[in-house]
Amino acid sequence: FTVEDCRIENWGGSGIDMVGCRGGVIRGCTFEDSDSGAASGIQAKGGSKQVTIESCRFVHAGQRALNIGGSTGLAYFRPGPGGFEARDVTVRGCTIVGSLAAVAFVGVDGATFSFNTIYRPGRWAVRILQETREPGFVPCRRGVFTDNIVVFAAGGGARAINIGDGTDAASFAFERNIWFDPASAA
Repeated sequence: FTVEDCRIENWGGSGIDMVGCRGGVIRGCTFEDSDSGAASGIQAKGGSKQVTIESCRFVHAGQRALNIGGSTGLAYFRPGPGGFEARDVTVRGCTIVGSLAAVAFVGVDGATFSFNTIYRPGRWAVRILQETREPGFVPCRRGVFTDNIVVFAAGGGARAINIGDGTDAASFAFERNIWFDPASAA
């Protein structure tokens, strides 16, 4: 599937919510909402794999602008539970402004987030979480966060990275990112 050059505004829930989607590209889309509620810009979960999200813009796109993975009831996985929420998801060349968290890796078995710009997320730039805890599911693992620019205002309880329990955070790679706190330049 391909979703290209769309503008999604004020949606509530998820702008694009994939459950068990495979082999798709979301390109050149804009997502603009508010940072309230449990909304997300794009969510890929329920066995989704081999999905590419590129050259998109997220402006205050909910609590998690990009929710790579998630929490899916076992009956809703497509074609069926495979031990992961999402696998082989690539996010590149995107701009994320605001949102409580710019990107959340949740129950992922391999995902790449590269060449993106994150500007002033509300609380976290990156989250690594494990929400599905059924037997046979791998811990959130094998994420790559590389070559990104992150403008993040530390302080006030905000943290650049949030790591939840039950994850394999040590298997994540963080390389060649630029982290900038505007308060440090004053």
